[in-house]
Amino acid sequence: MMRFFLSLVFVFLFCFNQAQIIPNNDLENWTSDGEFLNPNGWDCSNRSFFSLLSFTTTTRDAGAYSGTYCAKLETIQETTGGEIVKMAGVLTLGIFDINIIDRTAIVKGGDPFTQRPTSLTGYFKYFPSGNDSCGIQIVLTKYNSAASKTDTVGFGELISGLVEDWTFFNVPVEYYTTATPDTLNILFISSDTSIFNVGSALYIDSIGLEGVNSVFENSLDNSIRLFPNPANEFISLEIPENVTGLLGYELFDISGKLLKEGKIEDSDFTISLEDFTAGSYVLKILRNNKIIESKKFSIK
Repeated sequence: MMRFFLSLVFVFLFCFNQAQIIPNNDLENWTSDGEFLNPNGWDCSNRSFFSLLSFTTTTRDAGAYSGTYCAKLETIQETTGGEIVKMAGVLTLGIFDINIIDRTAIVKGGDPFTQRPTSLTGYFKYFPSGNDSCGIQIVLTKYNSAASKTDTVGFGELISGLVEDWTFFNVPVEYYTTATPDTLNILFISSDTSIFNVGSALYIDSIGLEGVNSVFENSLDNSIRLFPNPANEFISLEIPENVTGLLGYELFDISGKLLKEGKIEDSDFTISLEDFTAGSYVLKILRNNKIIESKKFSIK
């Protein structure tokens, strides 16, 4: 029997505009896309492929450190056509993009961010299978327009084995330049990508940043709903009554290219995707010309 493993390559691409909060940092808010229950504001490795393979790696768990829920990331395996495919549990502010043909995955992008935190904090538990280990990363980047590439401004990483009880983590950020970043990505993964032991489980809760302003504030606008996701011919926005003002949107591809923009004219608003190809996209929602929320979605 042949065994295939999904390996991760981390690619950080330019994202436009600014926002200064970690969305759903307590992992209390989750939304169903019809197949998976996913954490709001985050992408994860819950995926299905042509009704042949389905991976539920990231789930809402009631054993939280604080509040009601936390995230559980678990490495699992599925079999198709005599082949074993393993998937680690991944949680990221970017987009988790998988090529099932060559068994690779790429973490792209992140959230717009223009501060220089001193560390990433939170609480975790980890139950490895065998000699496996989990990873926690923070990456701050800035697009270099002169060189047409993305530079890493700061980076921090924690690798850990068994942690049986909720434990505080503090991952210092090492800065390579004095530049102000434009993008923040935070990544959690349940396995060493060279090991992928099935059953390794990472629990995450109460994520924060040290040395910044306004990170822990919860936005009233986080209740804006985007559906369906994945999409096909359109996406719809459901705007709650407490979100007022002049509303608009900007739609980007994963490289940061602006593809479409316009006004949001009512509380139930539809955006046509008729000329868009399959892939991952980012929708920025604006109020009075300031971004209040970012939504990630994909097109089948």
